[in-house]
This record gives sequence, C-alpha cells and structure tokens, in this order.
Amino acid sequence: MPRADRFRPCGDTMFERLLLAIIEAHTTPETNGQQRLRMEAALAALLGPVTPTERELDRALQFMASERRQDACYAEIAALVSPCATTAKPMRSIPQLAEAAAREVMGCIAPKEIQAIARRLCDLYRTRGNAHAMASDPIEEALKTEAVERLCAELAEWGVPTWL
Repeated sequence: MPRADRFRPCGDTMFERLLLAIIEAHTTPETNGQQRLRMEAALAALLGPVTPTERELDRALQFMASERRQDACYAEIAALVSPCATTAKPMRSIPQLAEAAAREVMGCIAPKEIQAIARRLCDLYRTRGNAHAMASDPIEEALKTEAVERLCAELAEWGVPTWL
C-alpha cells in the first residue's frame, strides 16, 4: 500500500483496541496512565512513524467529522423548533467540509491547493466509512467488542495476557 494512503484512523479500530488490551495487561505502576502513549509507540513500531502530513490529514478528517455532527445537530434542533420552517441551514456536503478543513485546519490558501487537498480529504473521508459515523451504532460497537474479545481469548491460549 502506498505510504500516503496508510495512516492512522481517527477512532479506535479493532486493531487499536487489541493493542490497548495487551498494553493494559502489561501496565506497571511506572507506566500507568501512559497507555495511549504506549499504543502510539506500538503503532509506530508496527506501521512506521506518522509523518507531519499524515497528522495534518488526520486532524482535518477529525474536523470534518466534528463539523458534520454539528451540522446534523443544528438541523435536528431547527426541525424540532419549527418543523415547517424552510429557513434551516442545510447540512454542508462532504466536499464543502473538505474545503473548509483544507483552509481552516491545513492552512491552504491557493485555490488549486485547496481543491487538491479537498479532493484527497473527500476520498479519505469516504474510504474510512464508519470511522466518521455521525452517531455511535450500538450493534457495530457490540460486534467490534466481541471480535476483540475473541482475539484476546486466542492470544490467551498462546500465553499473551490481555485486559479489556
């Protein structure tokens, strides 16, 4: 996979949850409270370091997801306050959010640069799918938890302690 397309997800993936379970099982009083830092170090060791560009793209994607949730909340509130009103501010599209992220988060100024970064952000946003879900899906969450529990059980059979 090309390096630019291989970067960290915004949310906790099953892989991150599994790593965190292993790290939690091996936490000592000296390392207590450093679990996330240790997980980032493990991810860097396994997947390679995160470049500044990858970090900026990740921040931009988080911005887009946050703004999307905020737009949805405003739309729902407007519908509750005045169900018949047509003056409610419409939700911004993914390309509009990507352009805002390119400007506000990544500091792009030139129109061509904004368009190029926005296109890349749109592609990344869409390919990540559930990483940017607008609301937590309890079924998906339960399936992820069950999968991680199964992996932890498998690791336990091999003598690798985990803790969920």
